[in-house]
Amino acid sequence: MNLLLQKACRKNLTNEPNLSTPCDDERKGIEFIADVNQKYAFWMYVVPLIFCAFISAWSDKVGNNRKQLIVISATGHILQNVSMCLQSYYWHLSPLLCVWTRFICETFFLGGIGIHIFVTMLVCDLVDLENRTVSLTVLLAVDLMCSPLSSGTSGYLLHLLGFFYSYLLCVFLAIIGFICALCAKDTSKPHEKIKCSIIWDILLFKYVIESCKIVFKKTTGKSRLVISILFFQTVLLYFALFGEKSVFYLYLRYRFKWNETKYGVYIFYKISGSLFGLLLSSLIFNKLLKLHDCLIGAFAGFWDTMTVLAYFFATENWQLYLIPMLDIFHGVALTVCKSYITKLFDTDQLGRVFCVKLMACVLVAAAAPTYNFLFKKTMDAFPQAIFLLSIVLNGLVCFLYGICYSLTKSKEEESNTEKST
Repeated sequence: MNLLLQKACRKNLTNEPNLSTPCDDERKGIEFIADVNQKYAFWMYVVPLIFCAFISAWSDKVGNNRKQLIVISATGHILQNVSMCLQSYYWHLSPLLCVWTRFICETFFLGGIGIHIFVTMLVCDLVDLENRTVSLTVLLAVDLMCSPLSSGTSGYLLHLLGFFYSYLLCVFLAIIGFICALCAKDTSKPHEKIKCSIIWDILLFKYVIESCKIVFKKTTGKSRLVISILFFQTVLLYFALFGEKSVFYLYLRYRFKWNETKYGVYIFYKISGSLFGLLLSSLIFNKLLKLHDCLIGAFAGFWDTMTVLAYFFATENWQLYLIPMLDIFHGVALTVCKSYITKLFDTDQLGRVFCVKLMACVLVAAAAPTYNFLFKKTMDAFPQAIFLLSIVLNGLVCFLYGICYSLTKSKEEESNTEKST
């Protein structure tokens, strides 16, 4: 985002600029990023998502083949960072070229979405039901731990090294990630050979239709309504998460006059507090108190709503630094939702489960355009209007977790009554 912003707000430059100097037109750069998020973010999200949905269902048919898919995604991550190096070196190239190269890498190599989905599926394959919530929480904790490290150091690296050498460092780290993917445990099983009709099957939506039939099949011990609510909650949580993330930097830069360095330090501080909340939810709520996943999710959803309310009313810098103390359960509601869905199915059905979830999450593609459109229209008069949407979404998630808990408990009571009779 910073590369696009700097290319858009500086005029007639052929070499990488000195970031210590102010932009020629700050507002033009912010409006350009908002326009990109509004016009291109939908396709940059939805196309890789659909590919991942088909391939995740297909991976079940070929013996839970997850490792090879992670390797492919890691390869795309390397190519994406190499393209950013070239964009930094040849500064005169259009910033829209950055958008299109990222789109190509994300689409044909599944990018960050693919890595996230297939690593989650691999963890679910390796871990039993009892420890799945804790394992996925640890996975999210690692992700959150990397996010503040990258955000906290990126601003300093850009001022110290510039864009080219910063992205060159990213290429080196992406290669390490590729090597780790090669060393991951292979969970694939022997399977019958499938006829080479995968392209035709994809065009006919065969895998999606099969996945929906399996996921929503009426069976004893599972409520189709609960499963449907959980998938809907996933859409709501991702919508709020991606929507806020796409515009949060622009909001702080415009309203509070922050730069990339100050923003990076703040994200480091913000996510560090979330790590404590993740450990608290997984070790105490889940392992020691044995609380139901829906109760943990409702509690986390309530705190997420309180956090967004605090951002809505914040007007001073010191208030912003107090808000992360509320945001300690950031991401817990989403992790619990993903974990609880996987517990309702066998490991050889997880690909189909993720296929249905990803197709449902196509709606999330509208998150970045919606939030950026709202921000662009209200940035002068009422810039914090973007948080009103998040308040509604998080409040609805909290309410739906309560419904899921009551439905699950009633289902358990019915099954216990049938067993006793």
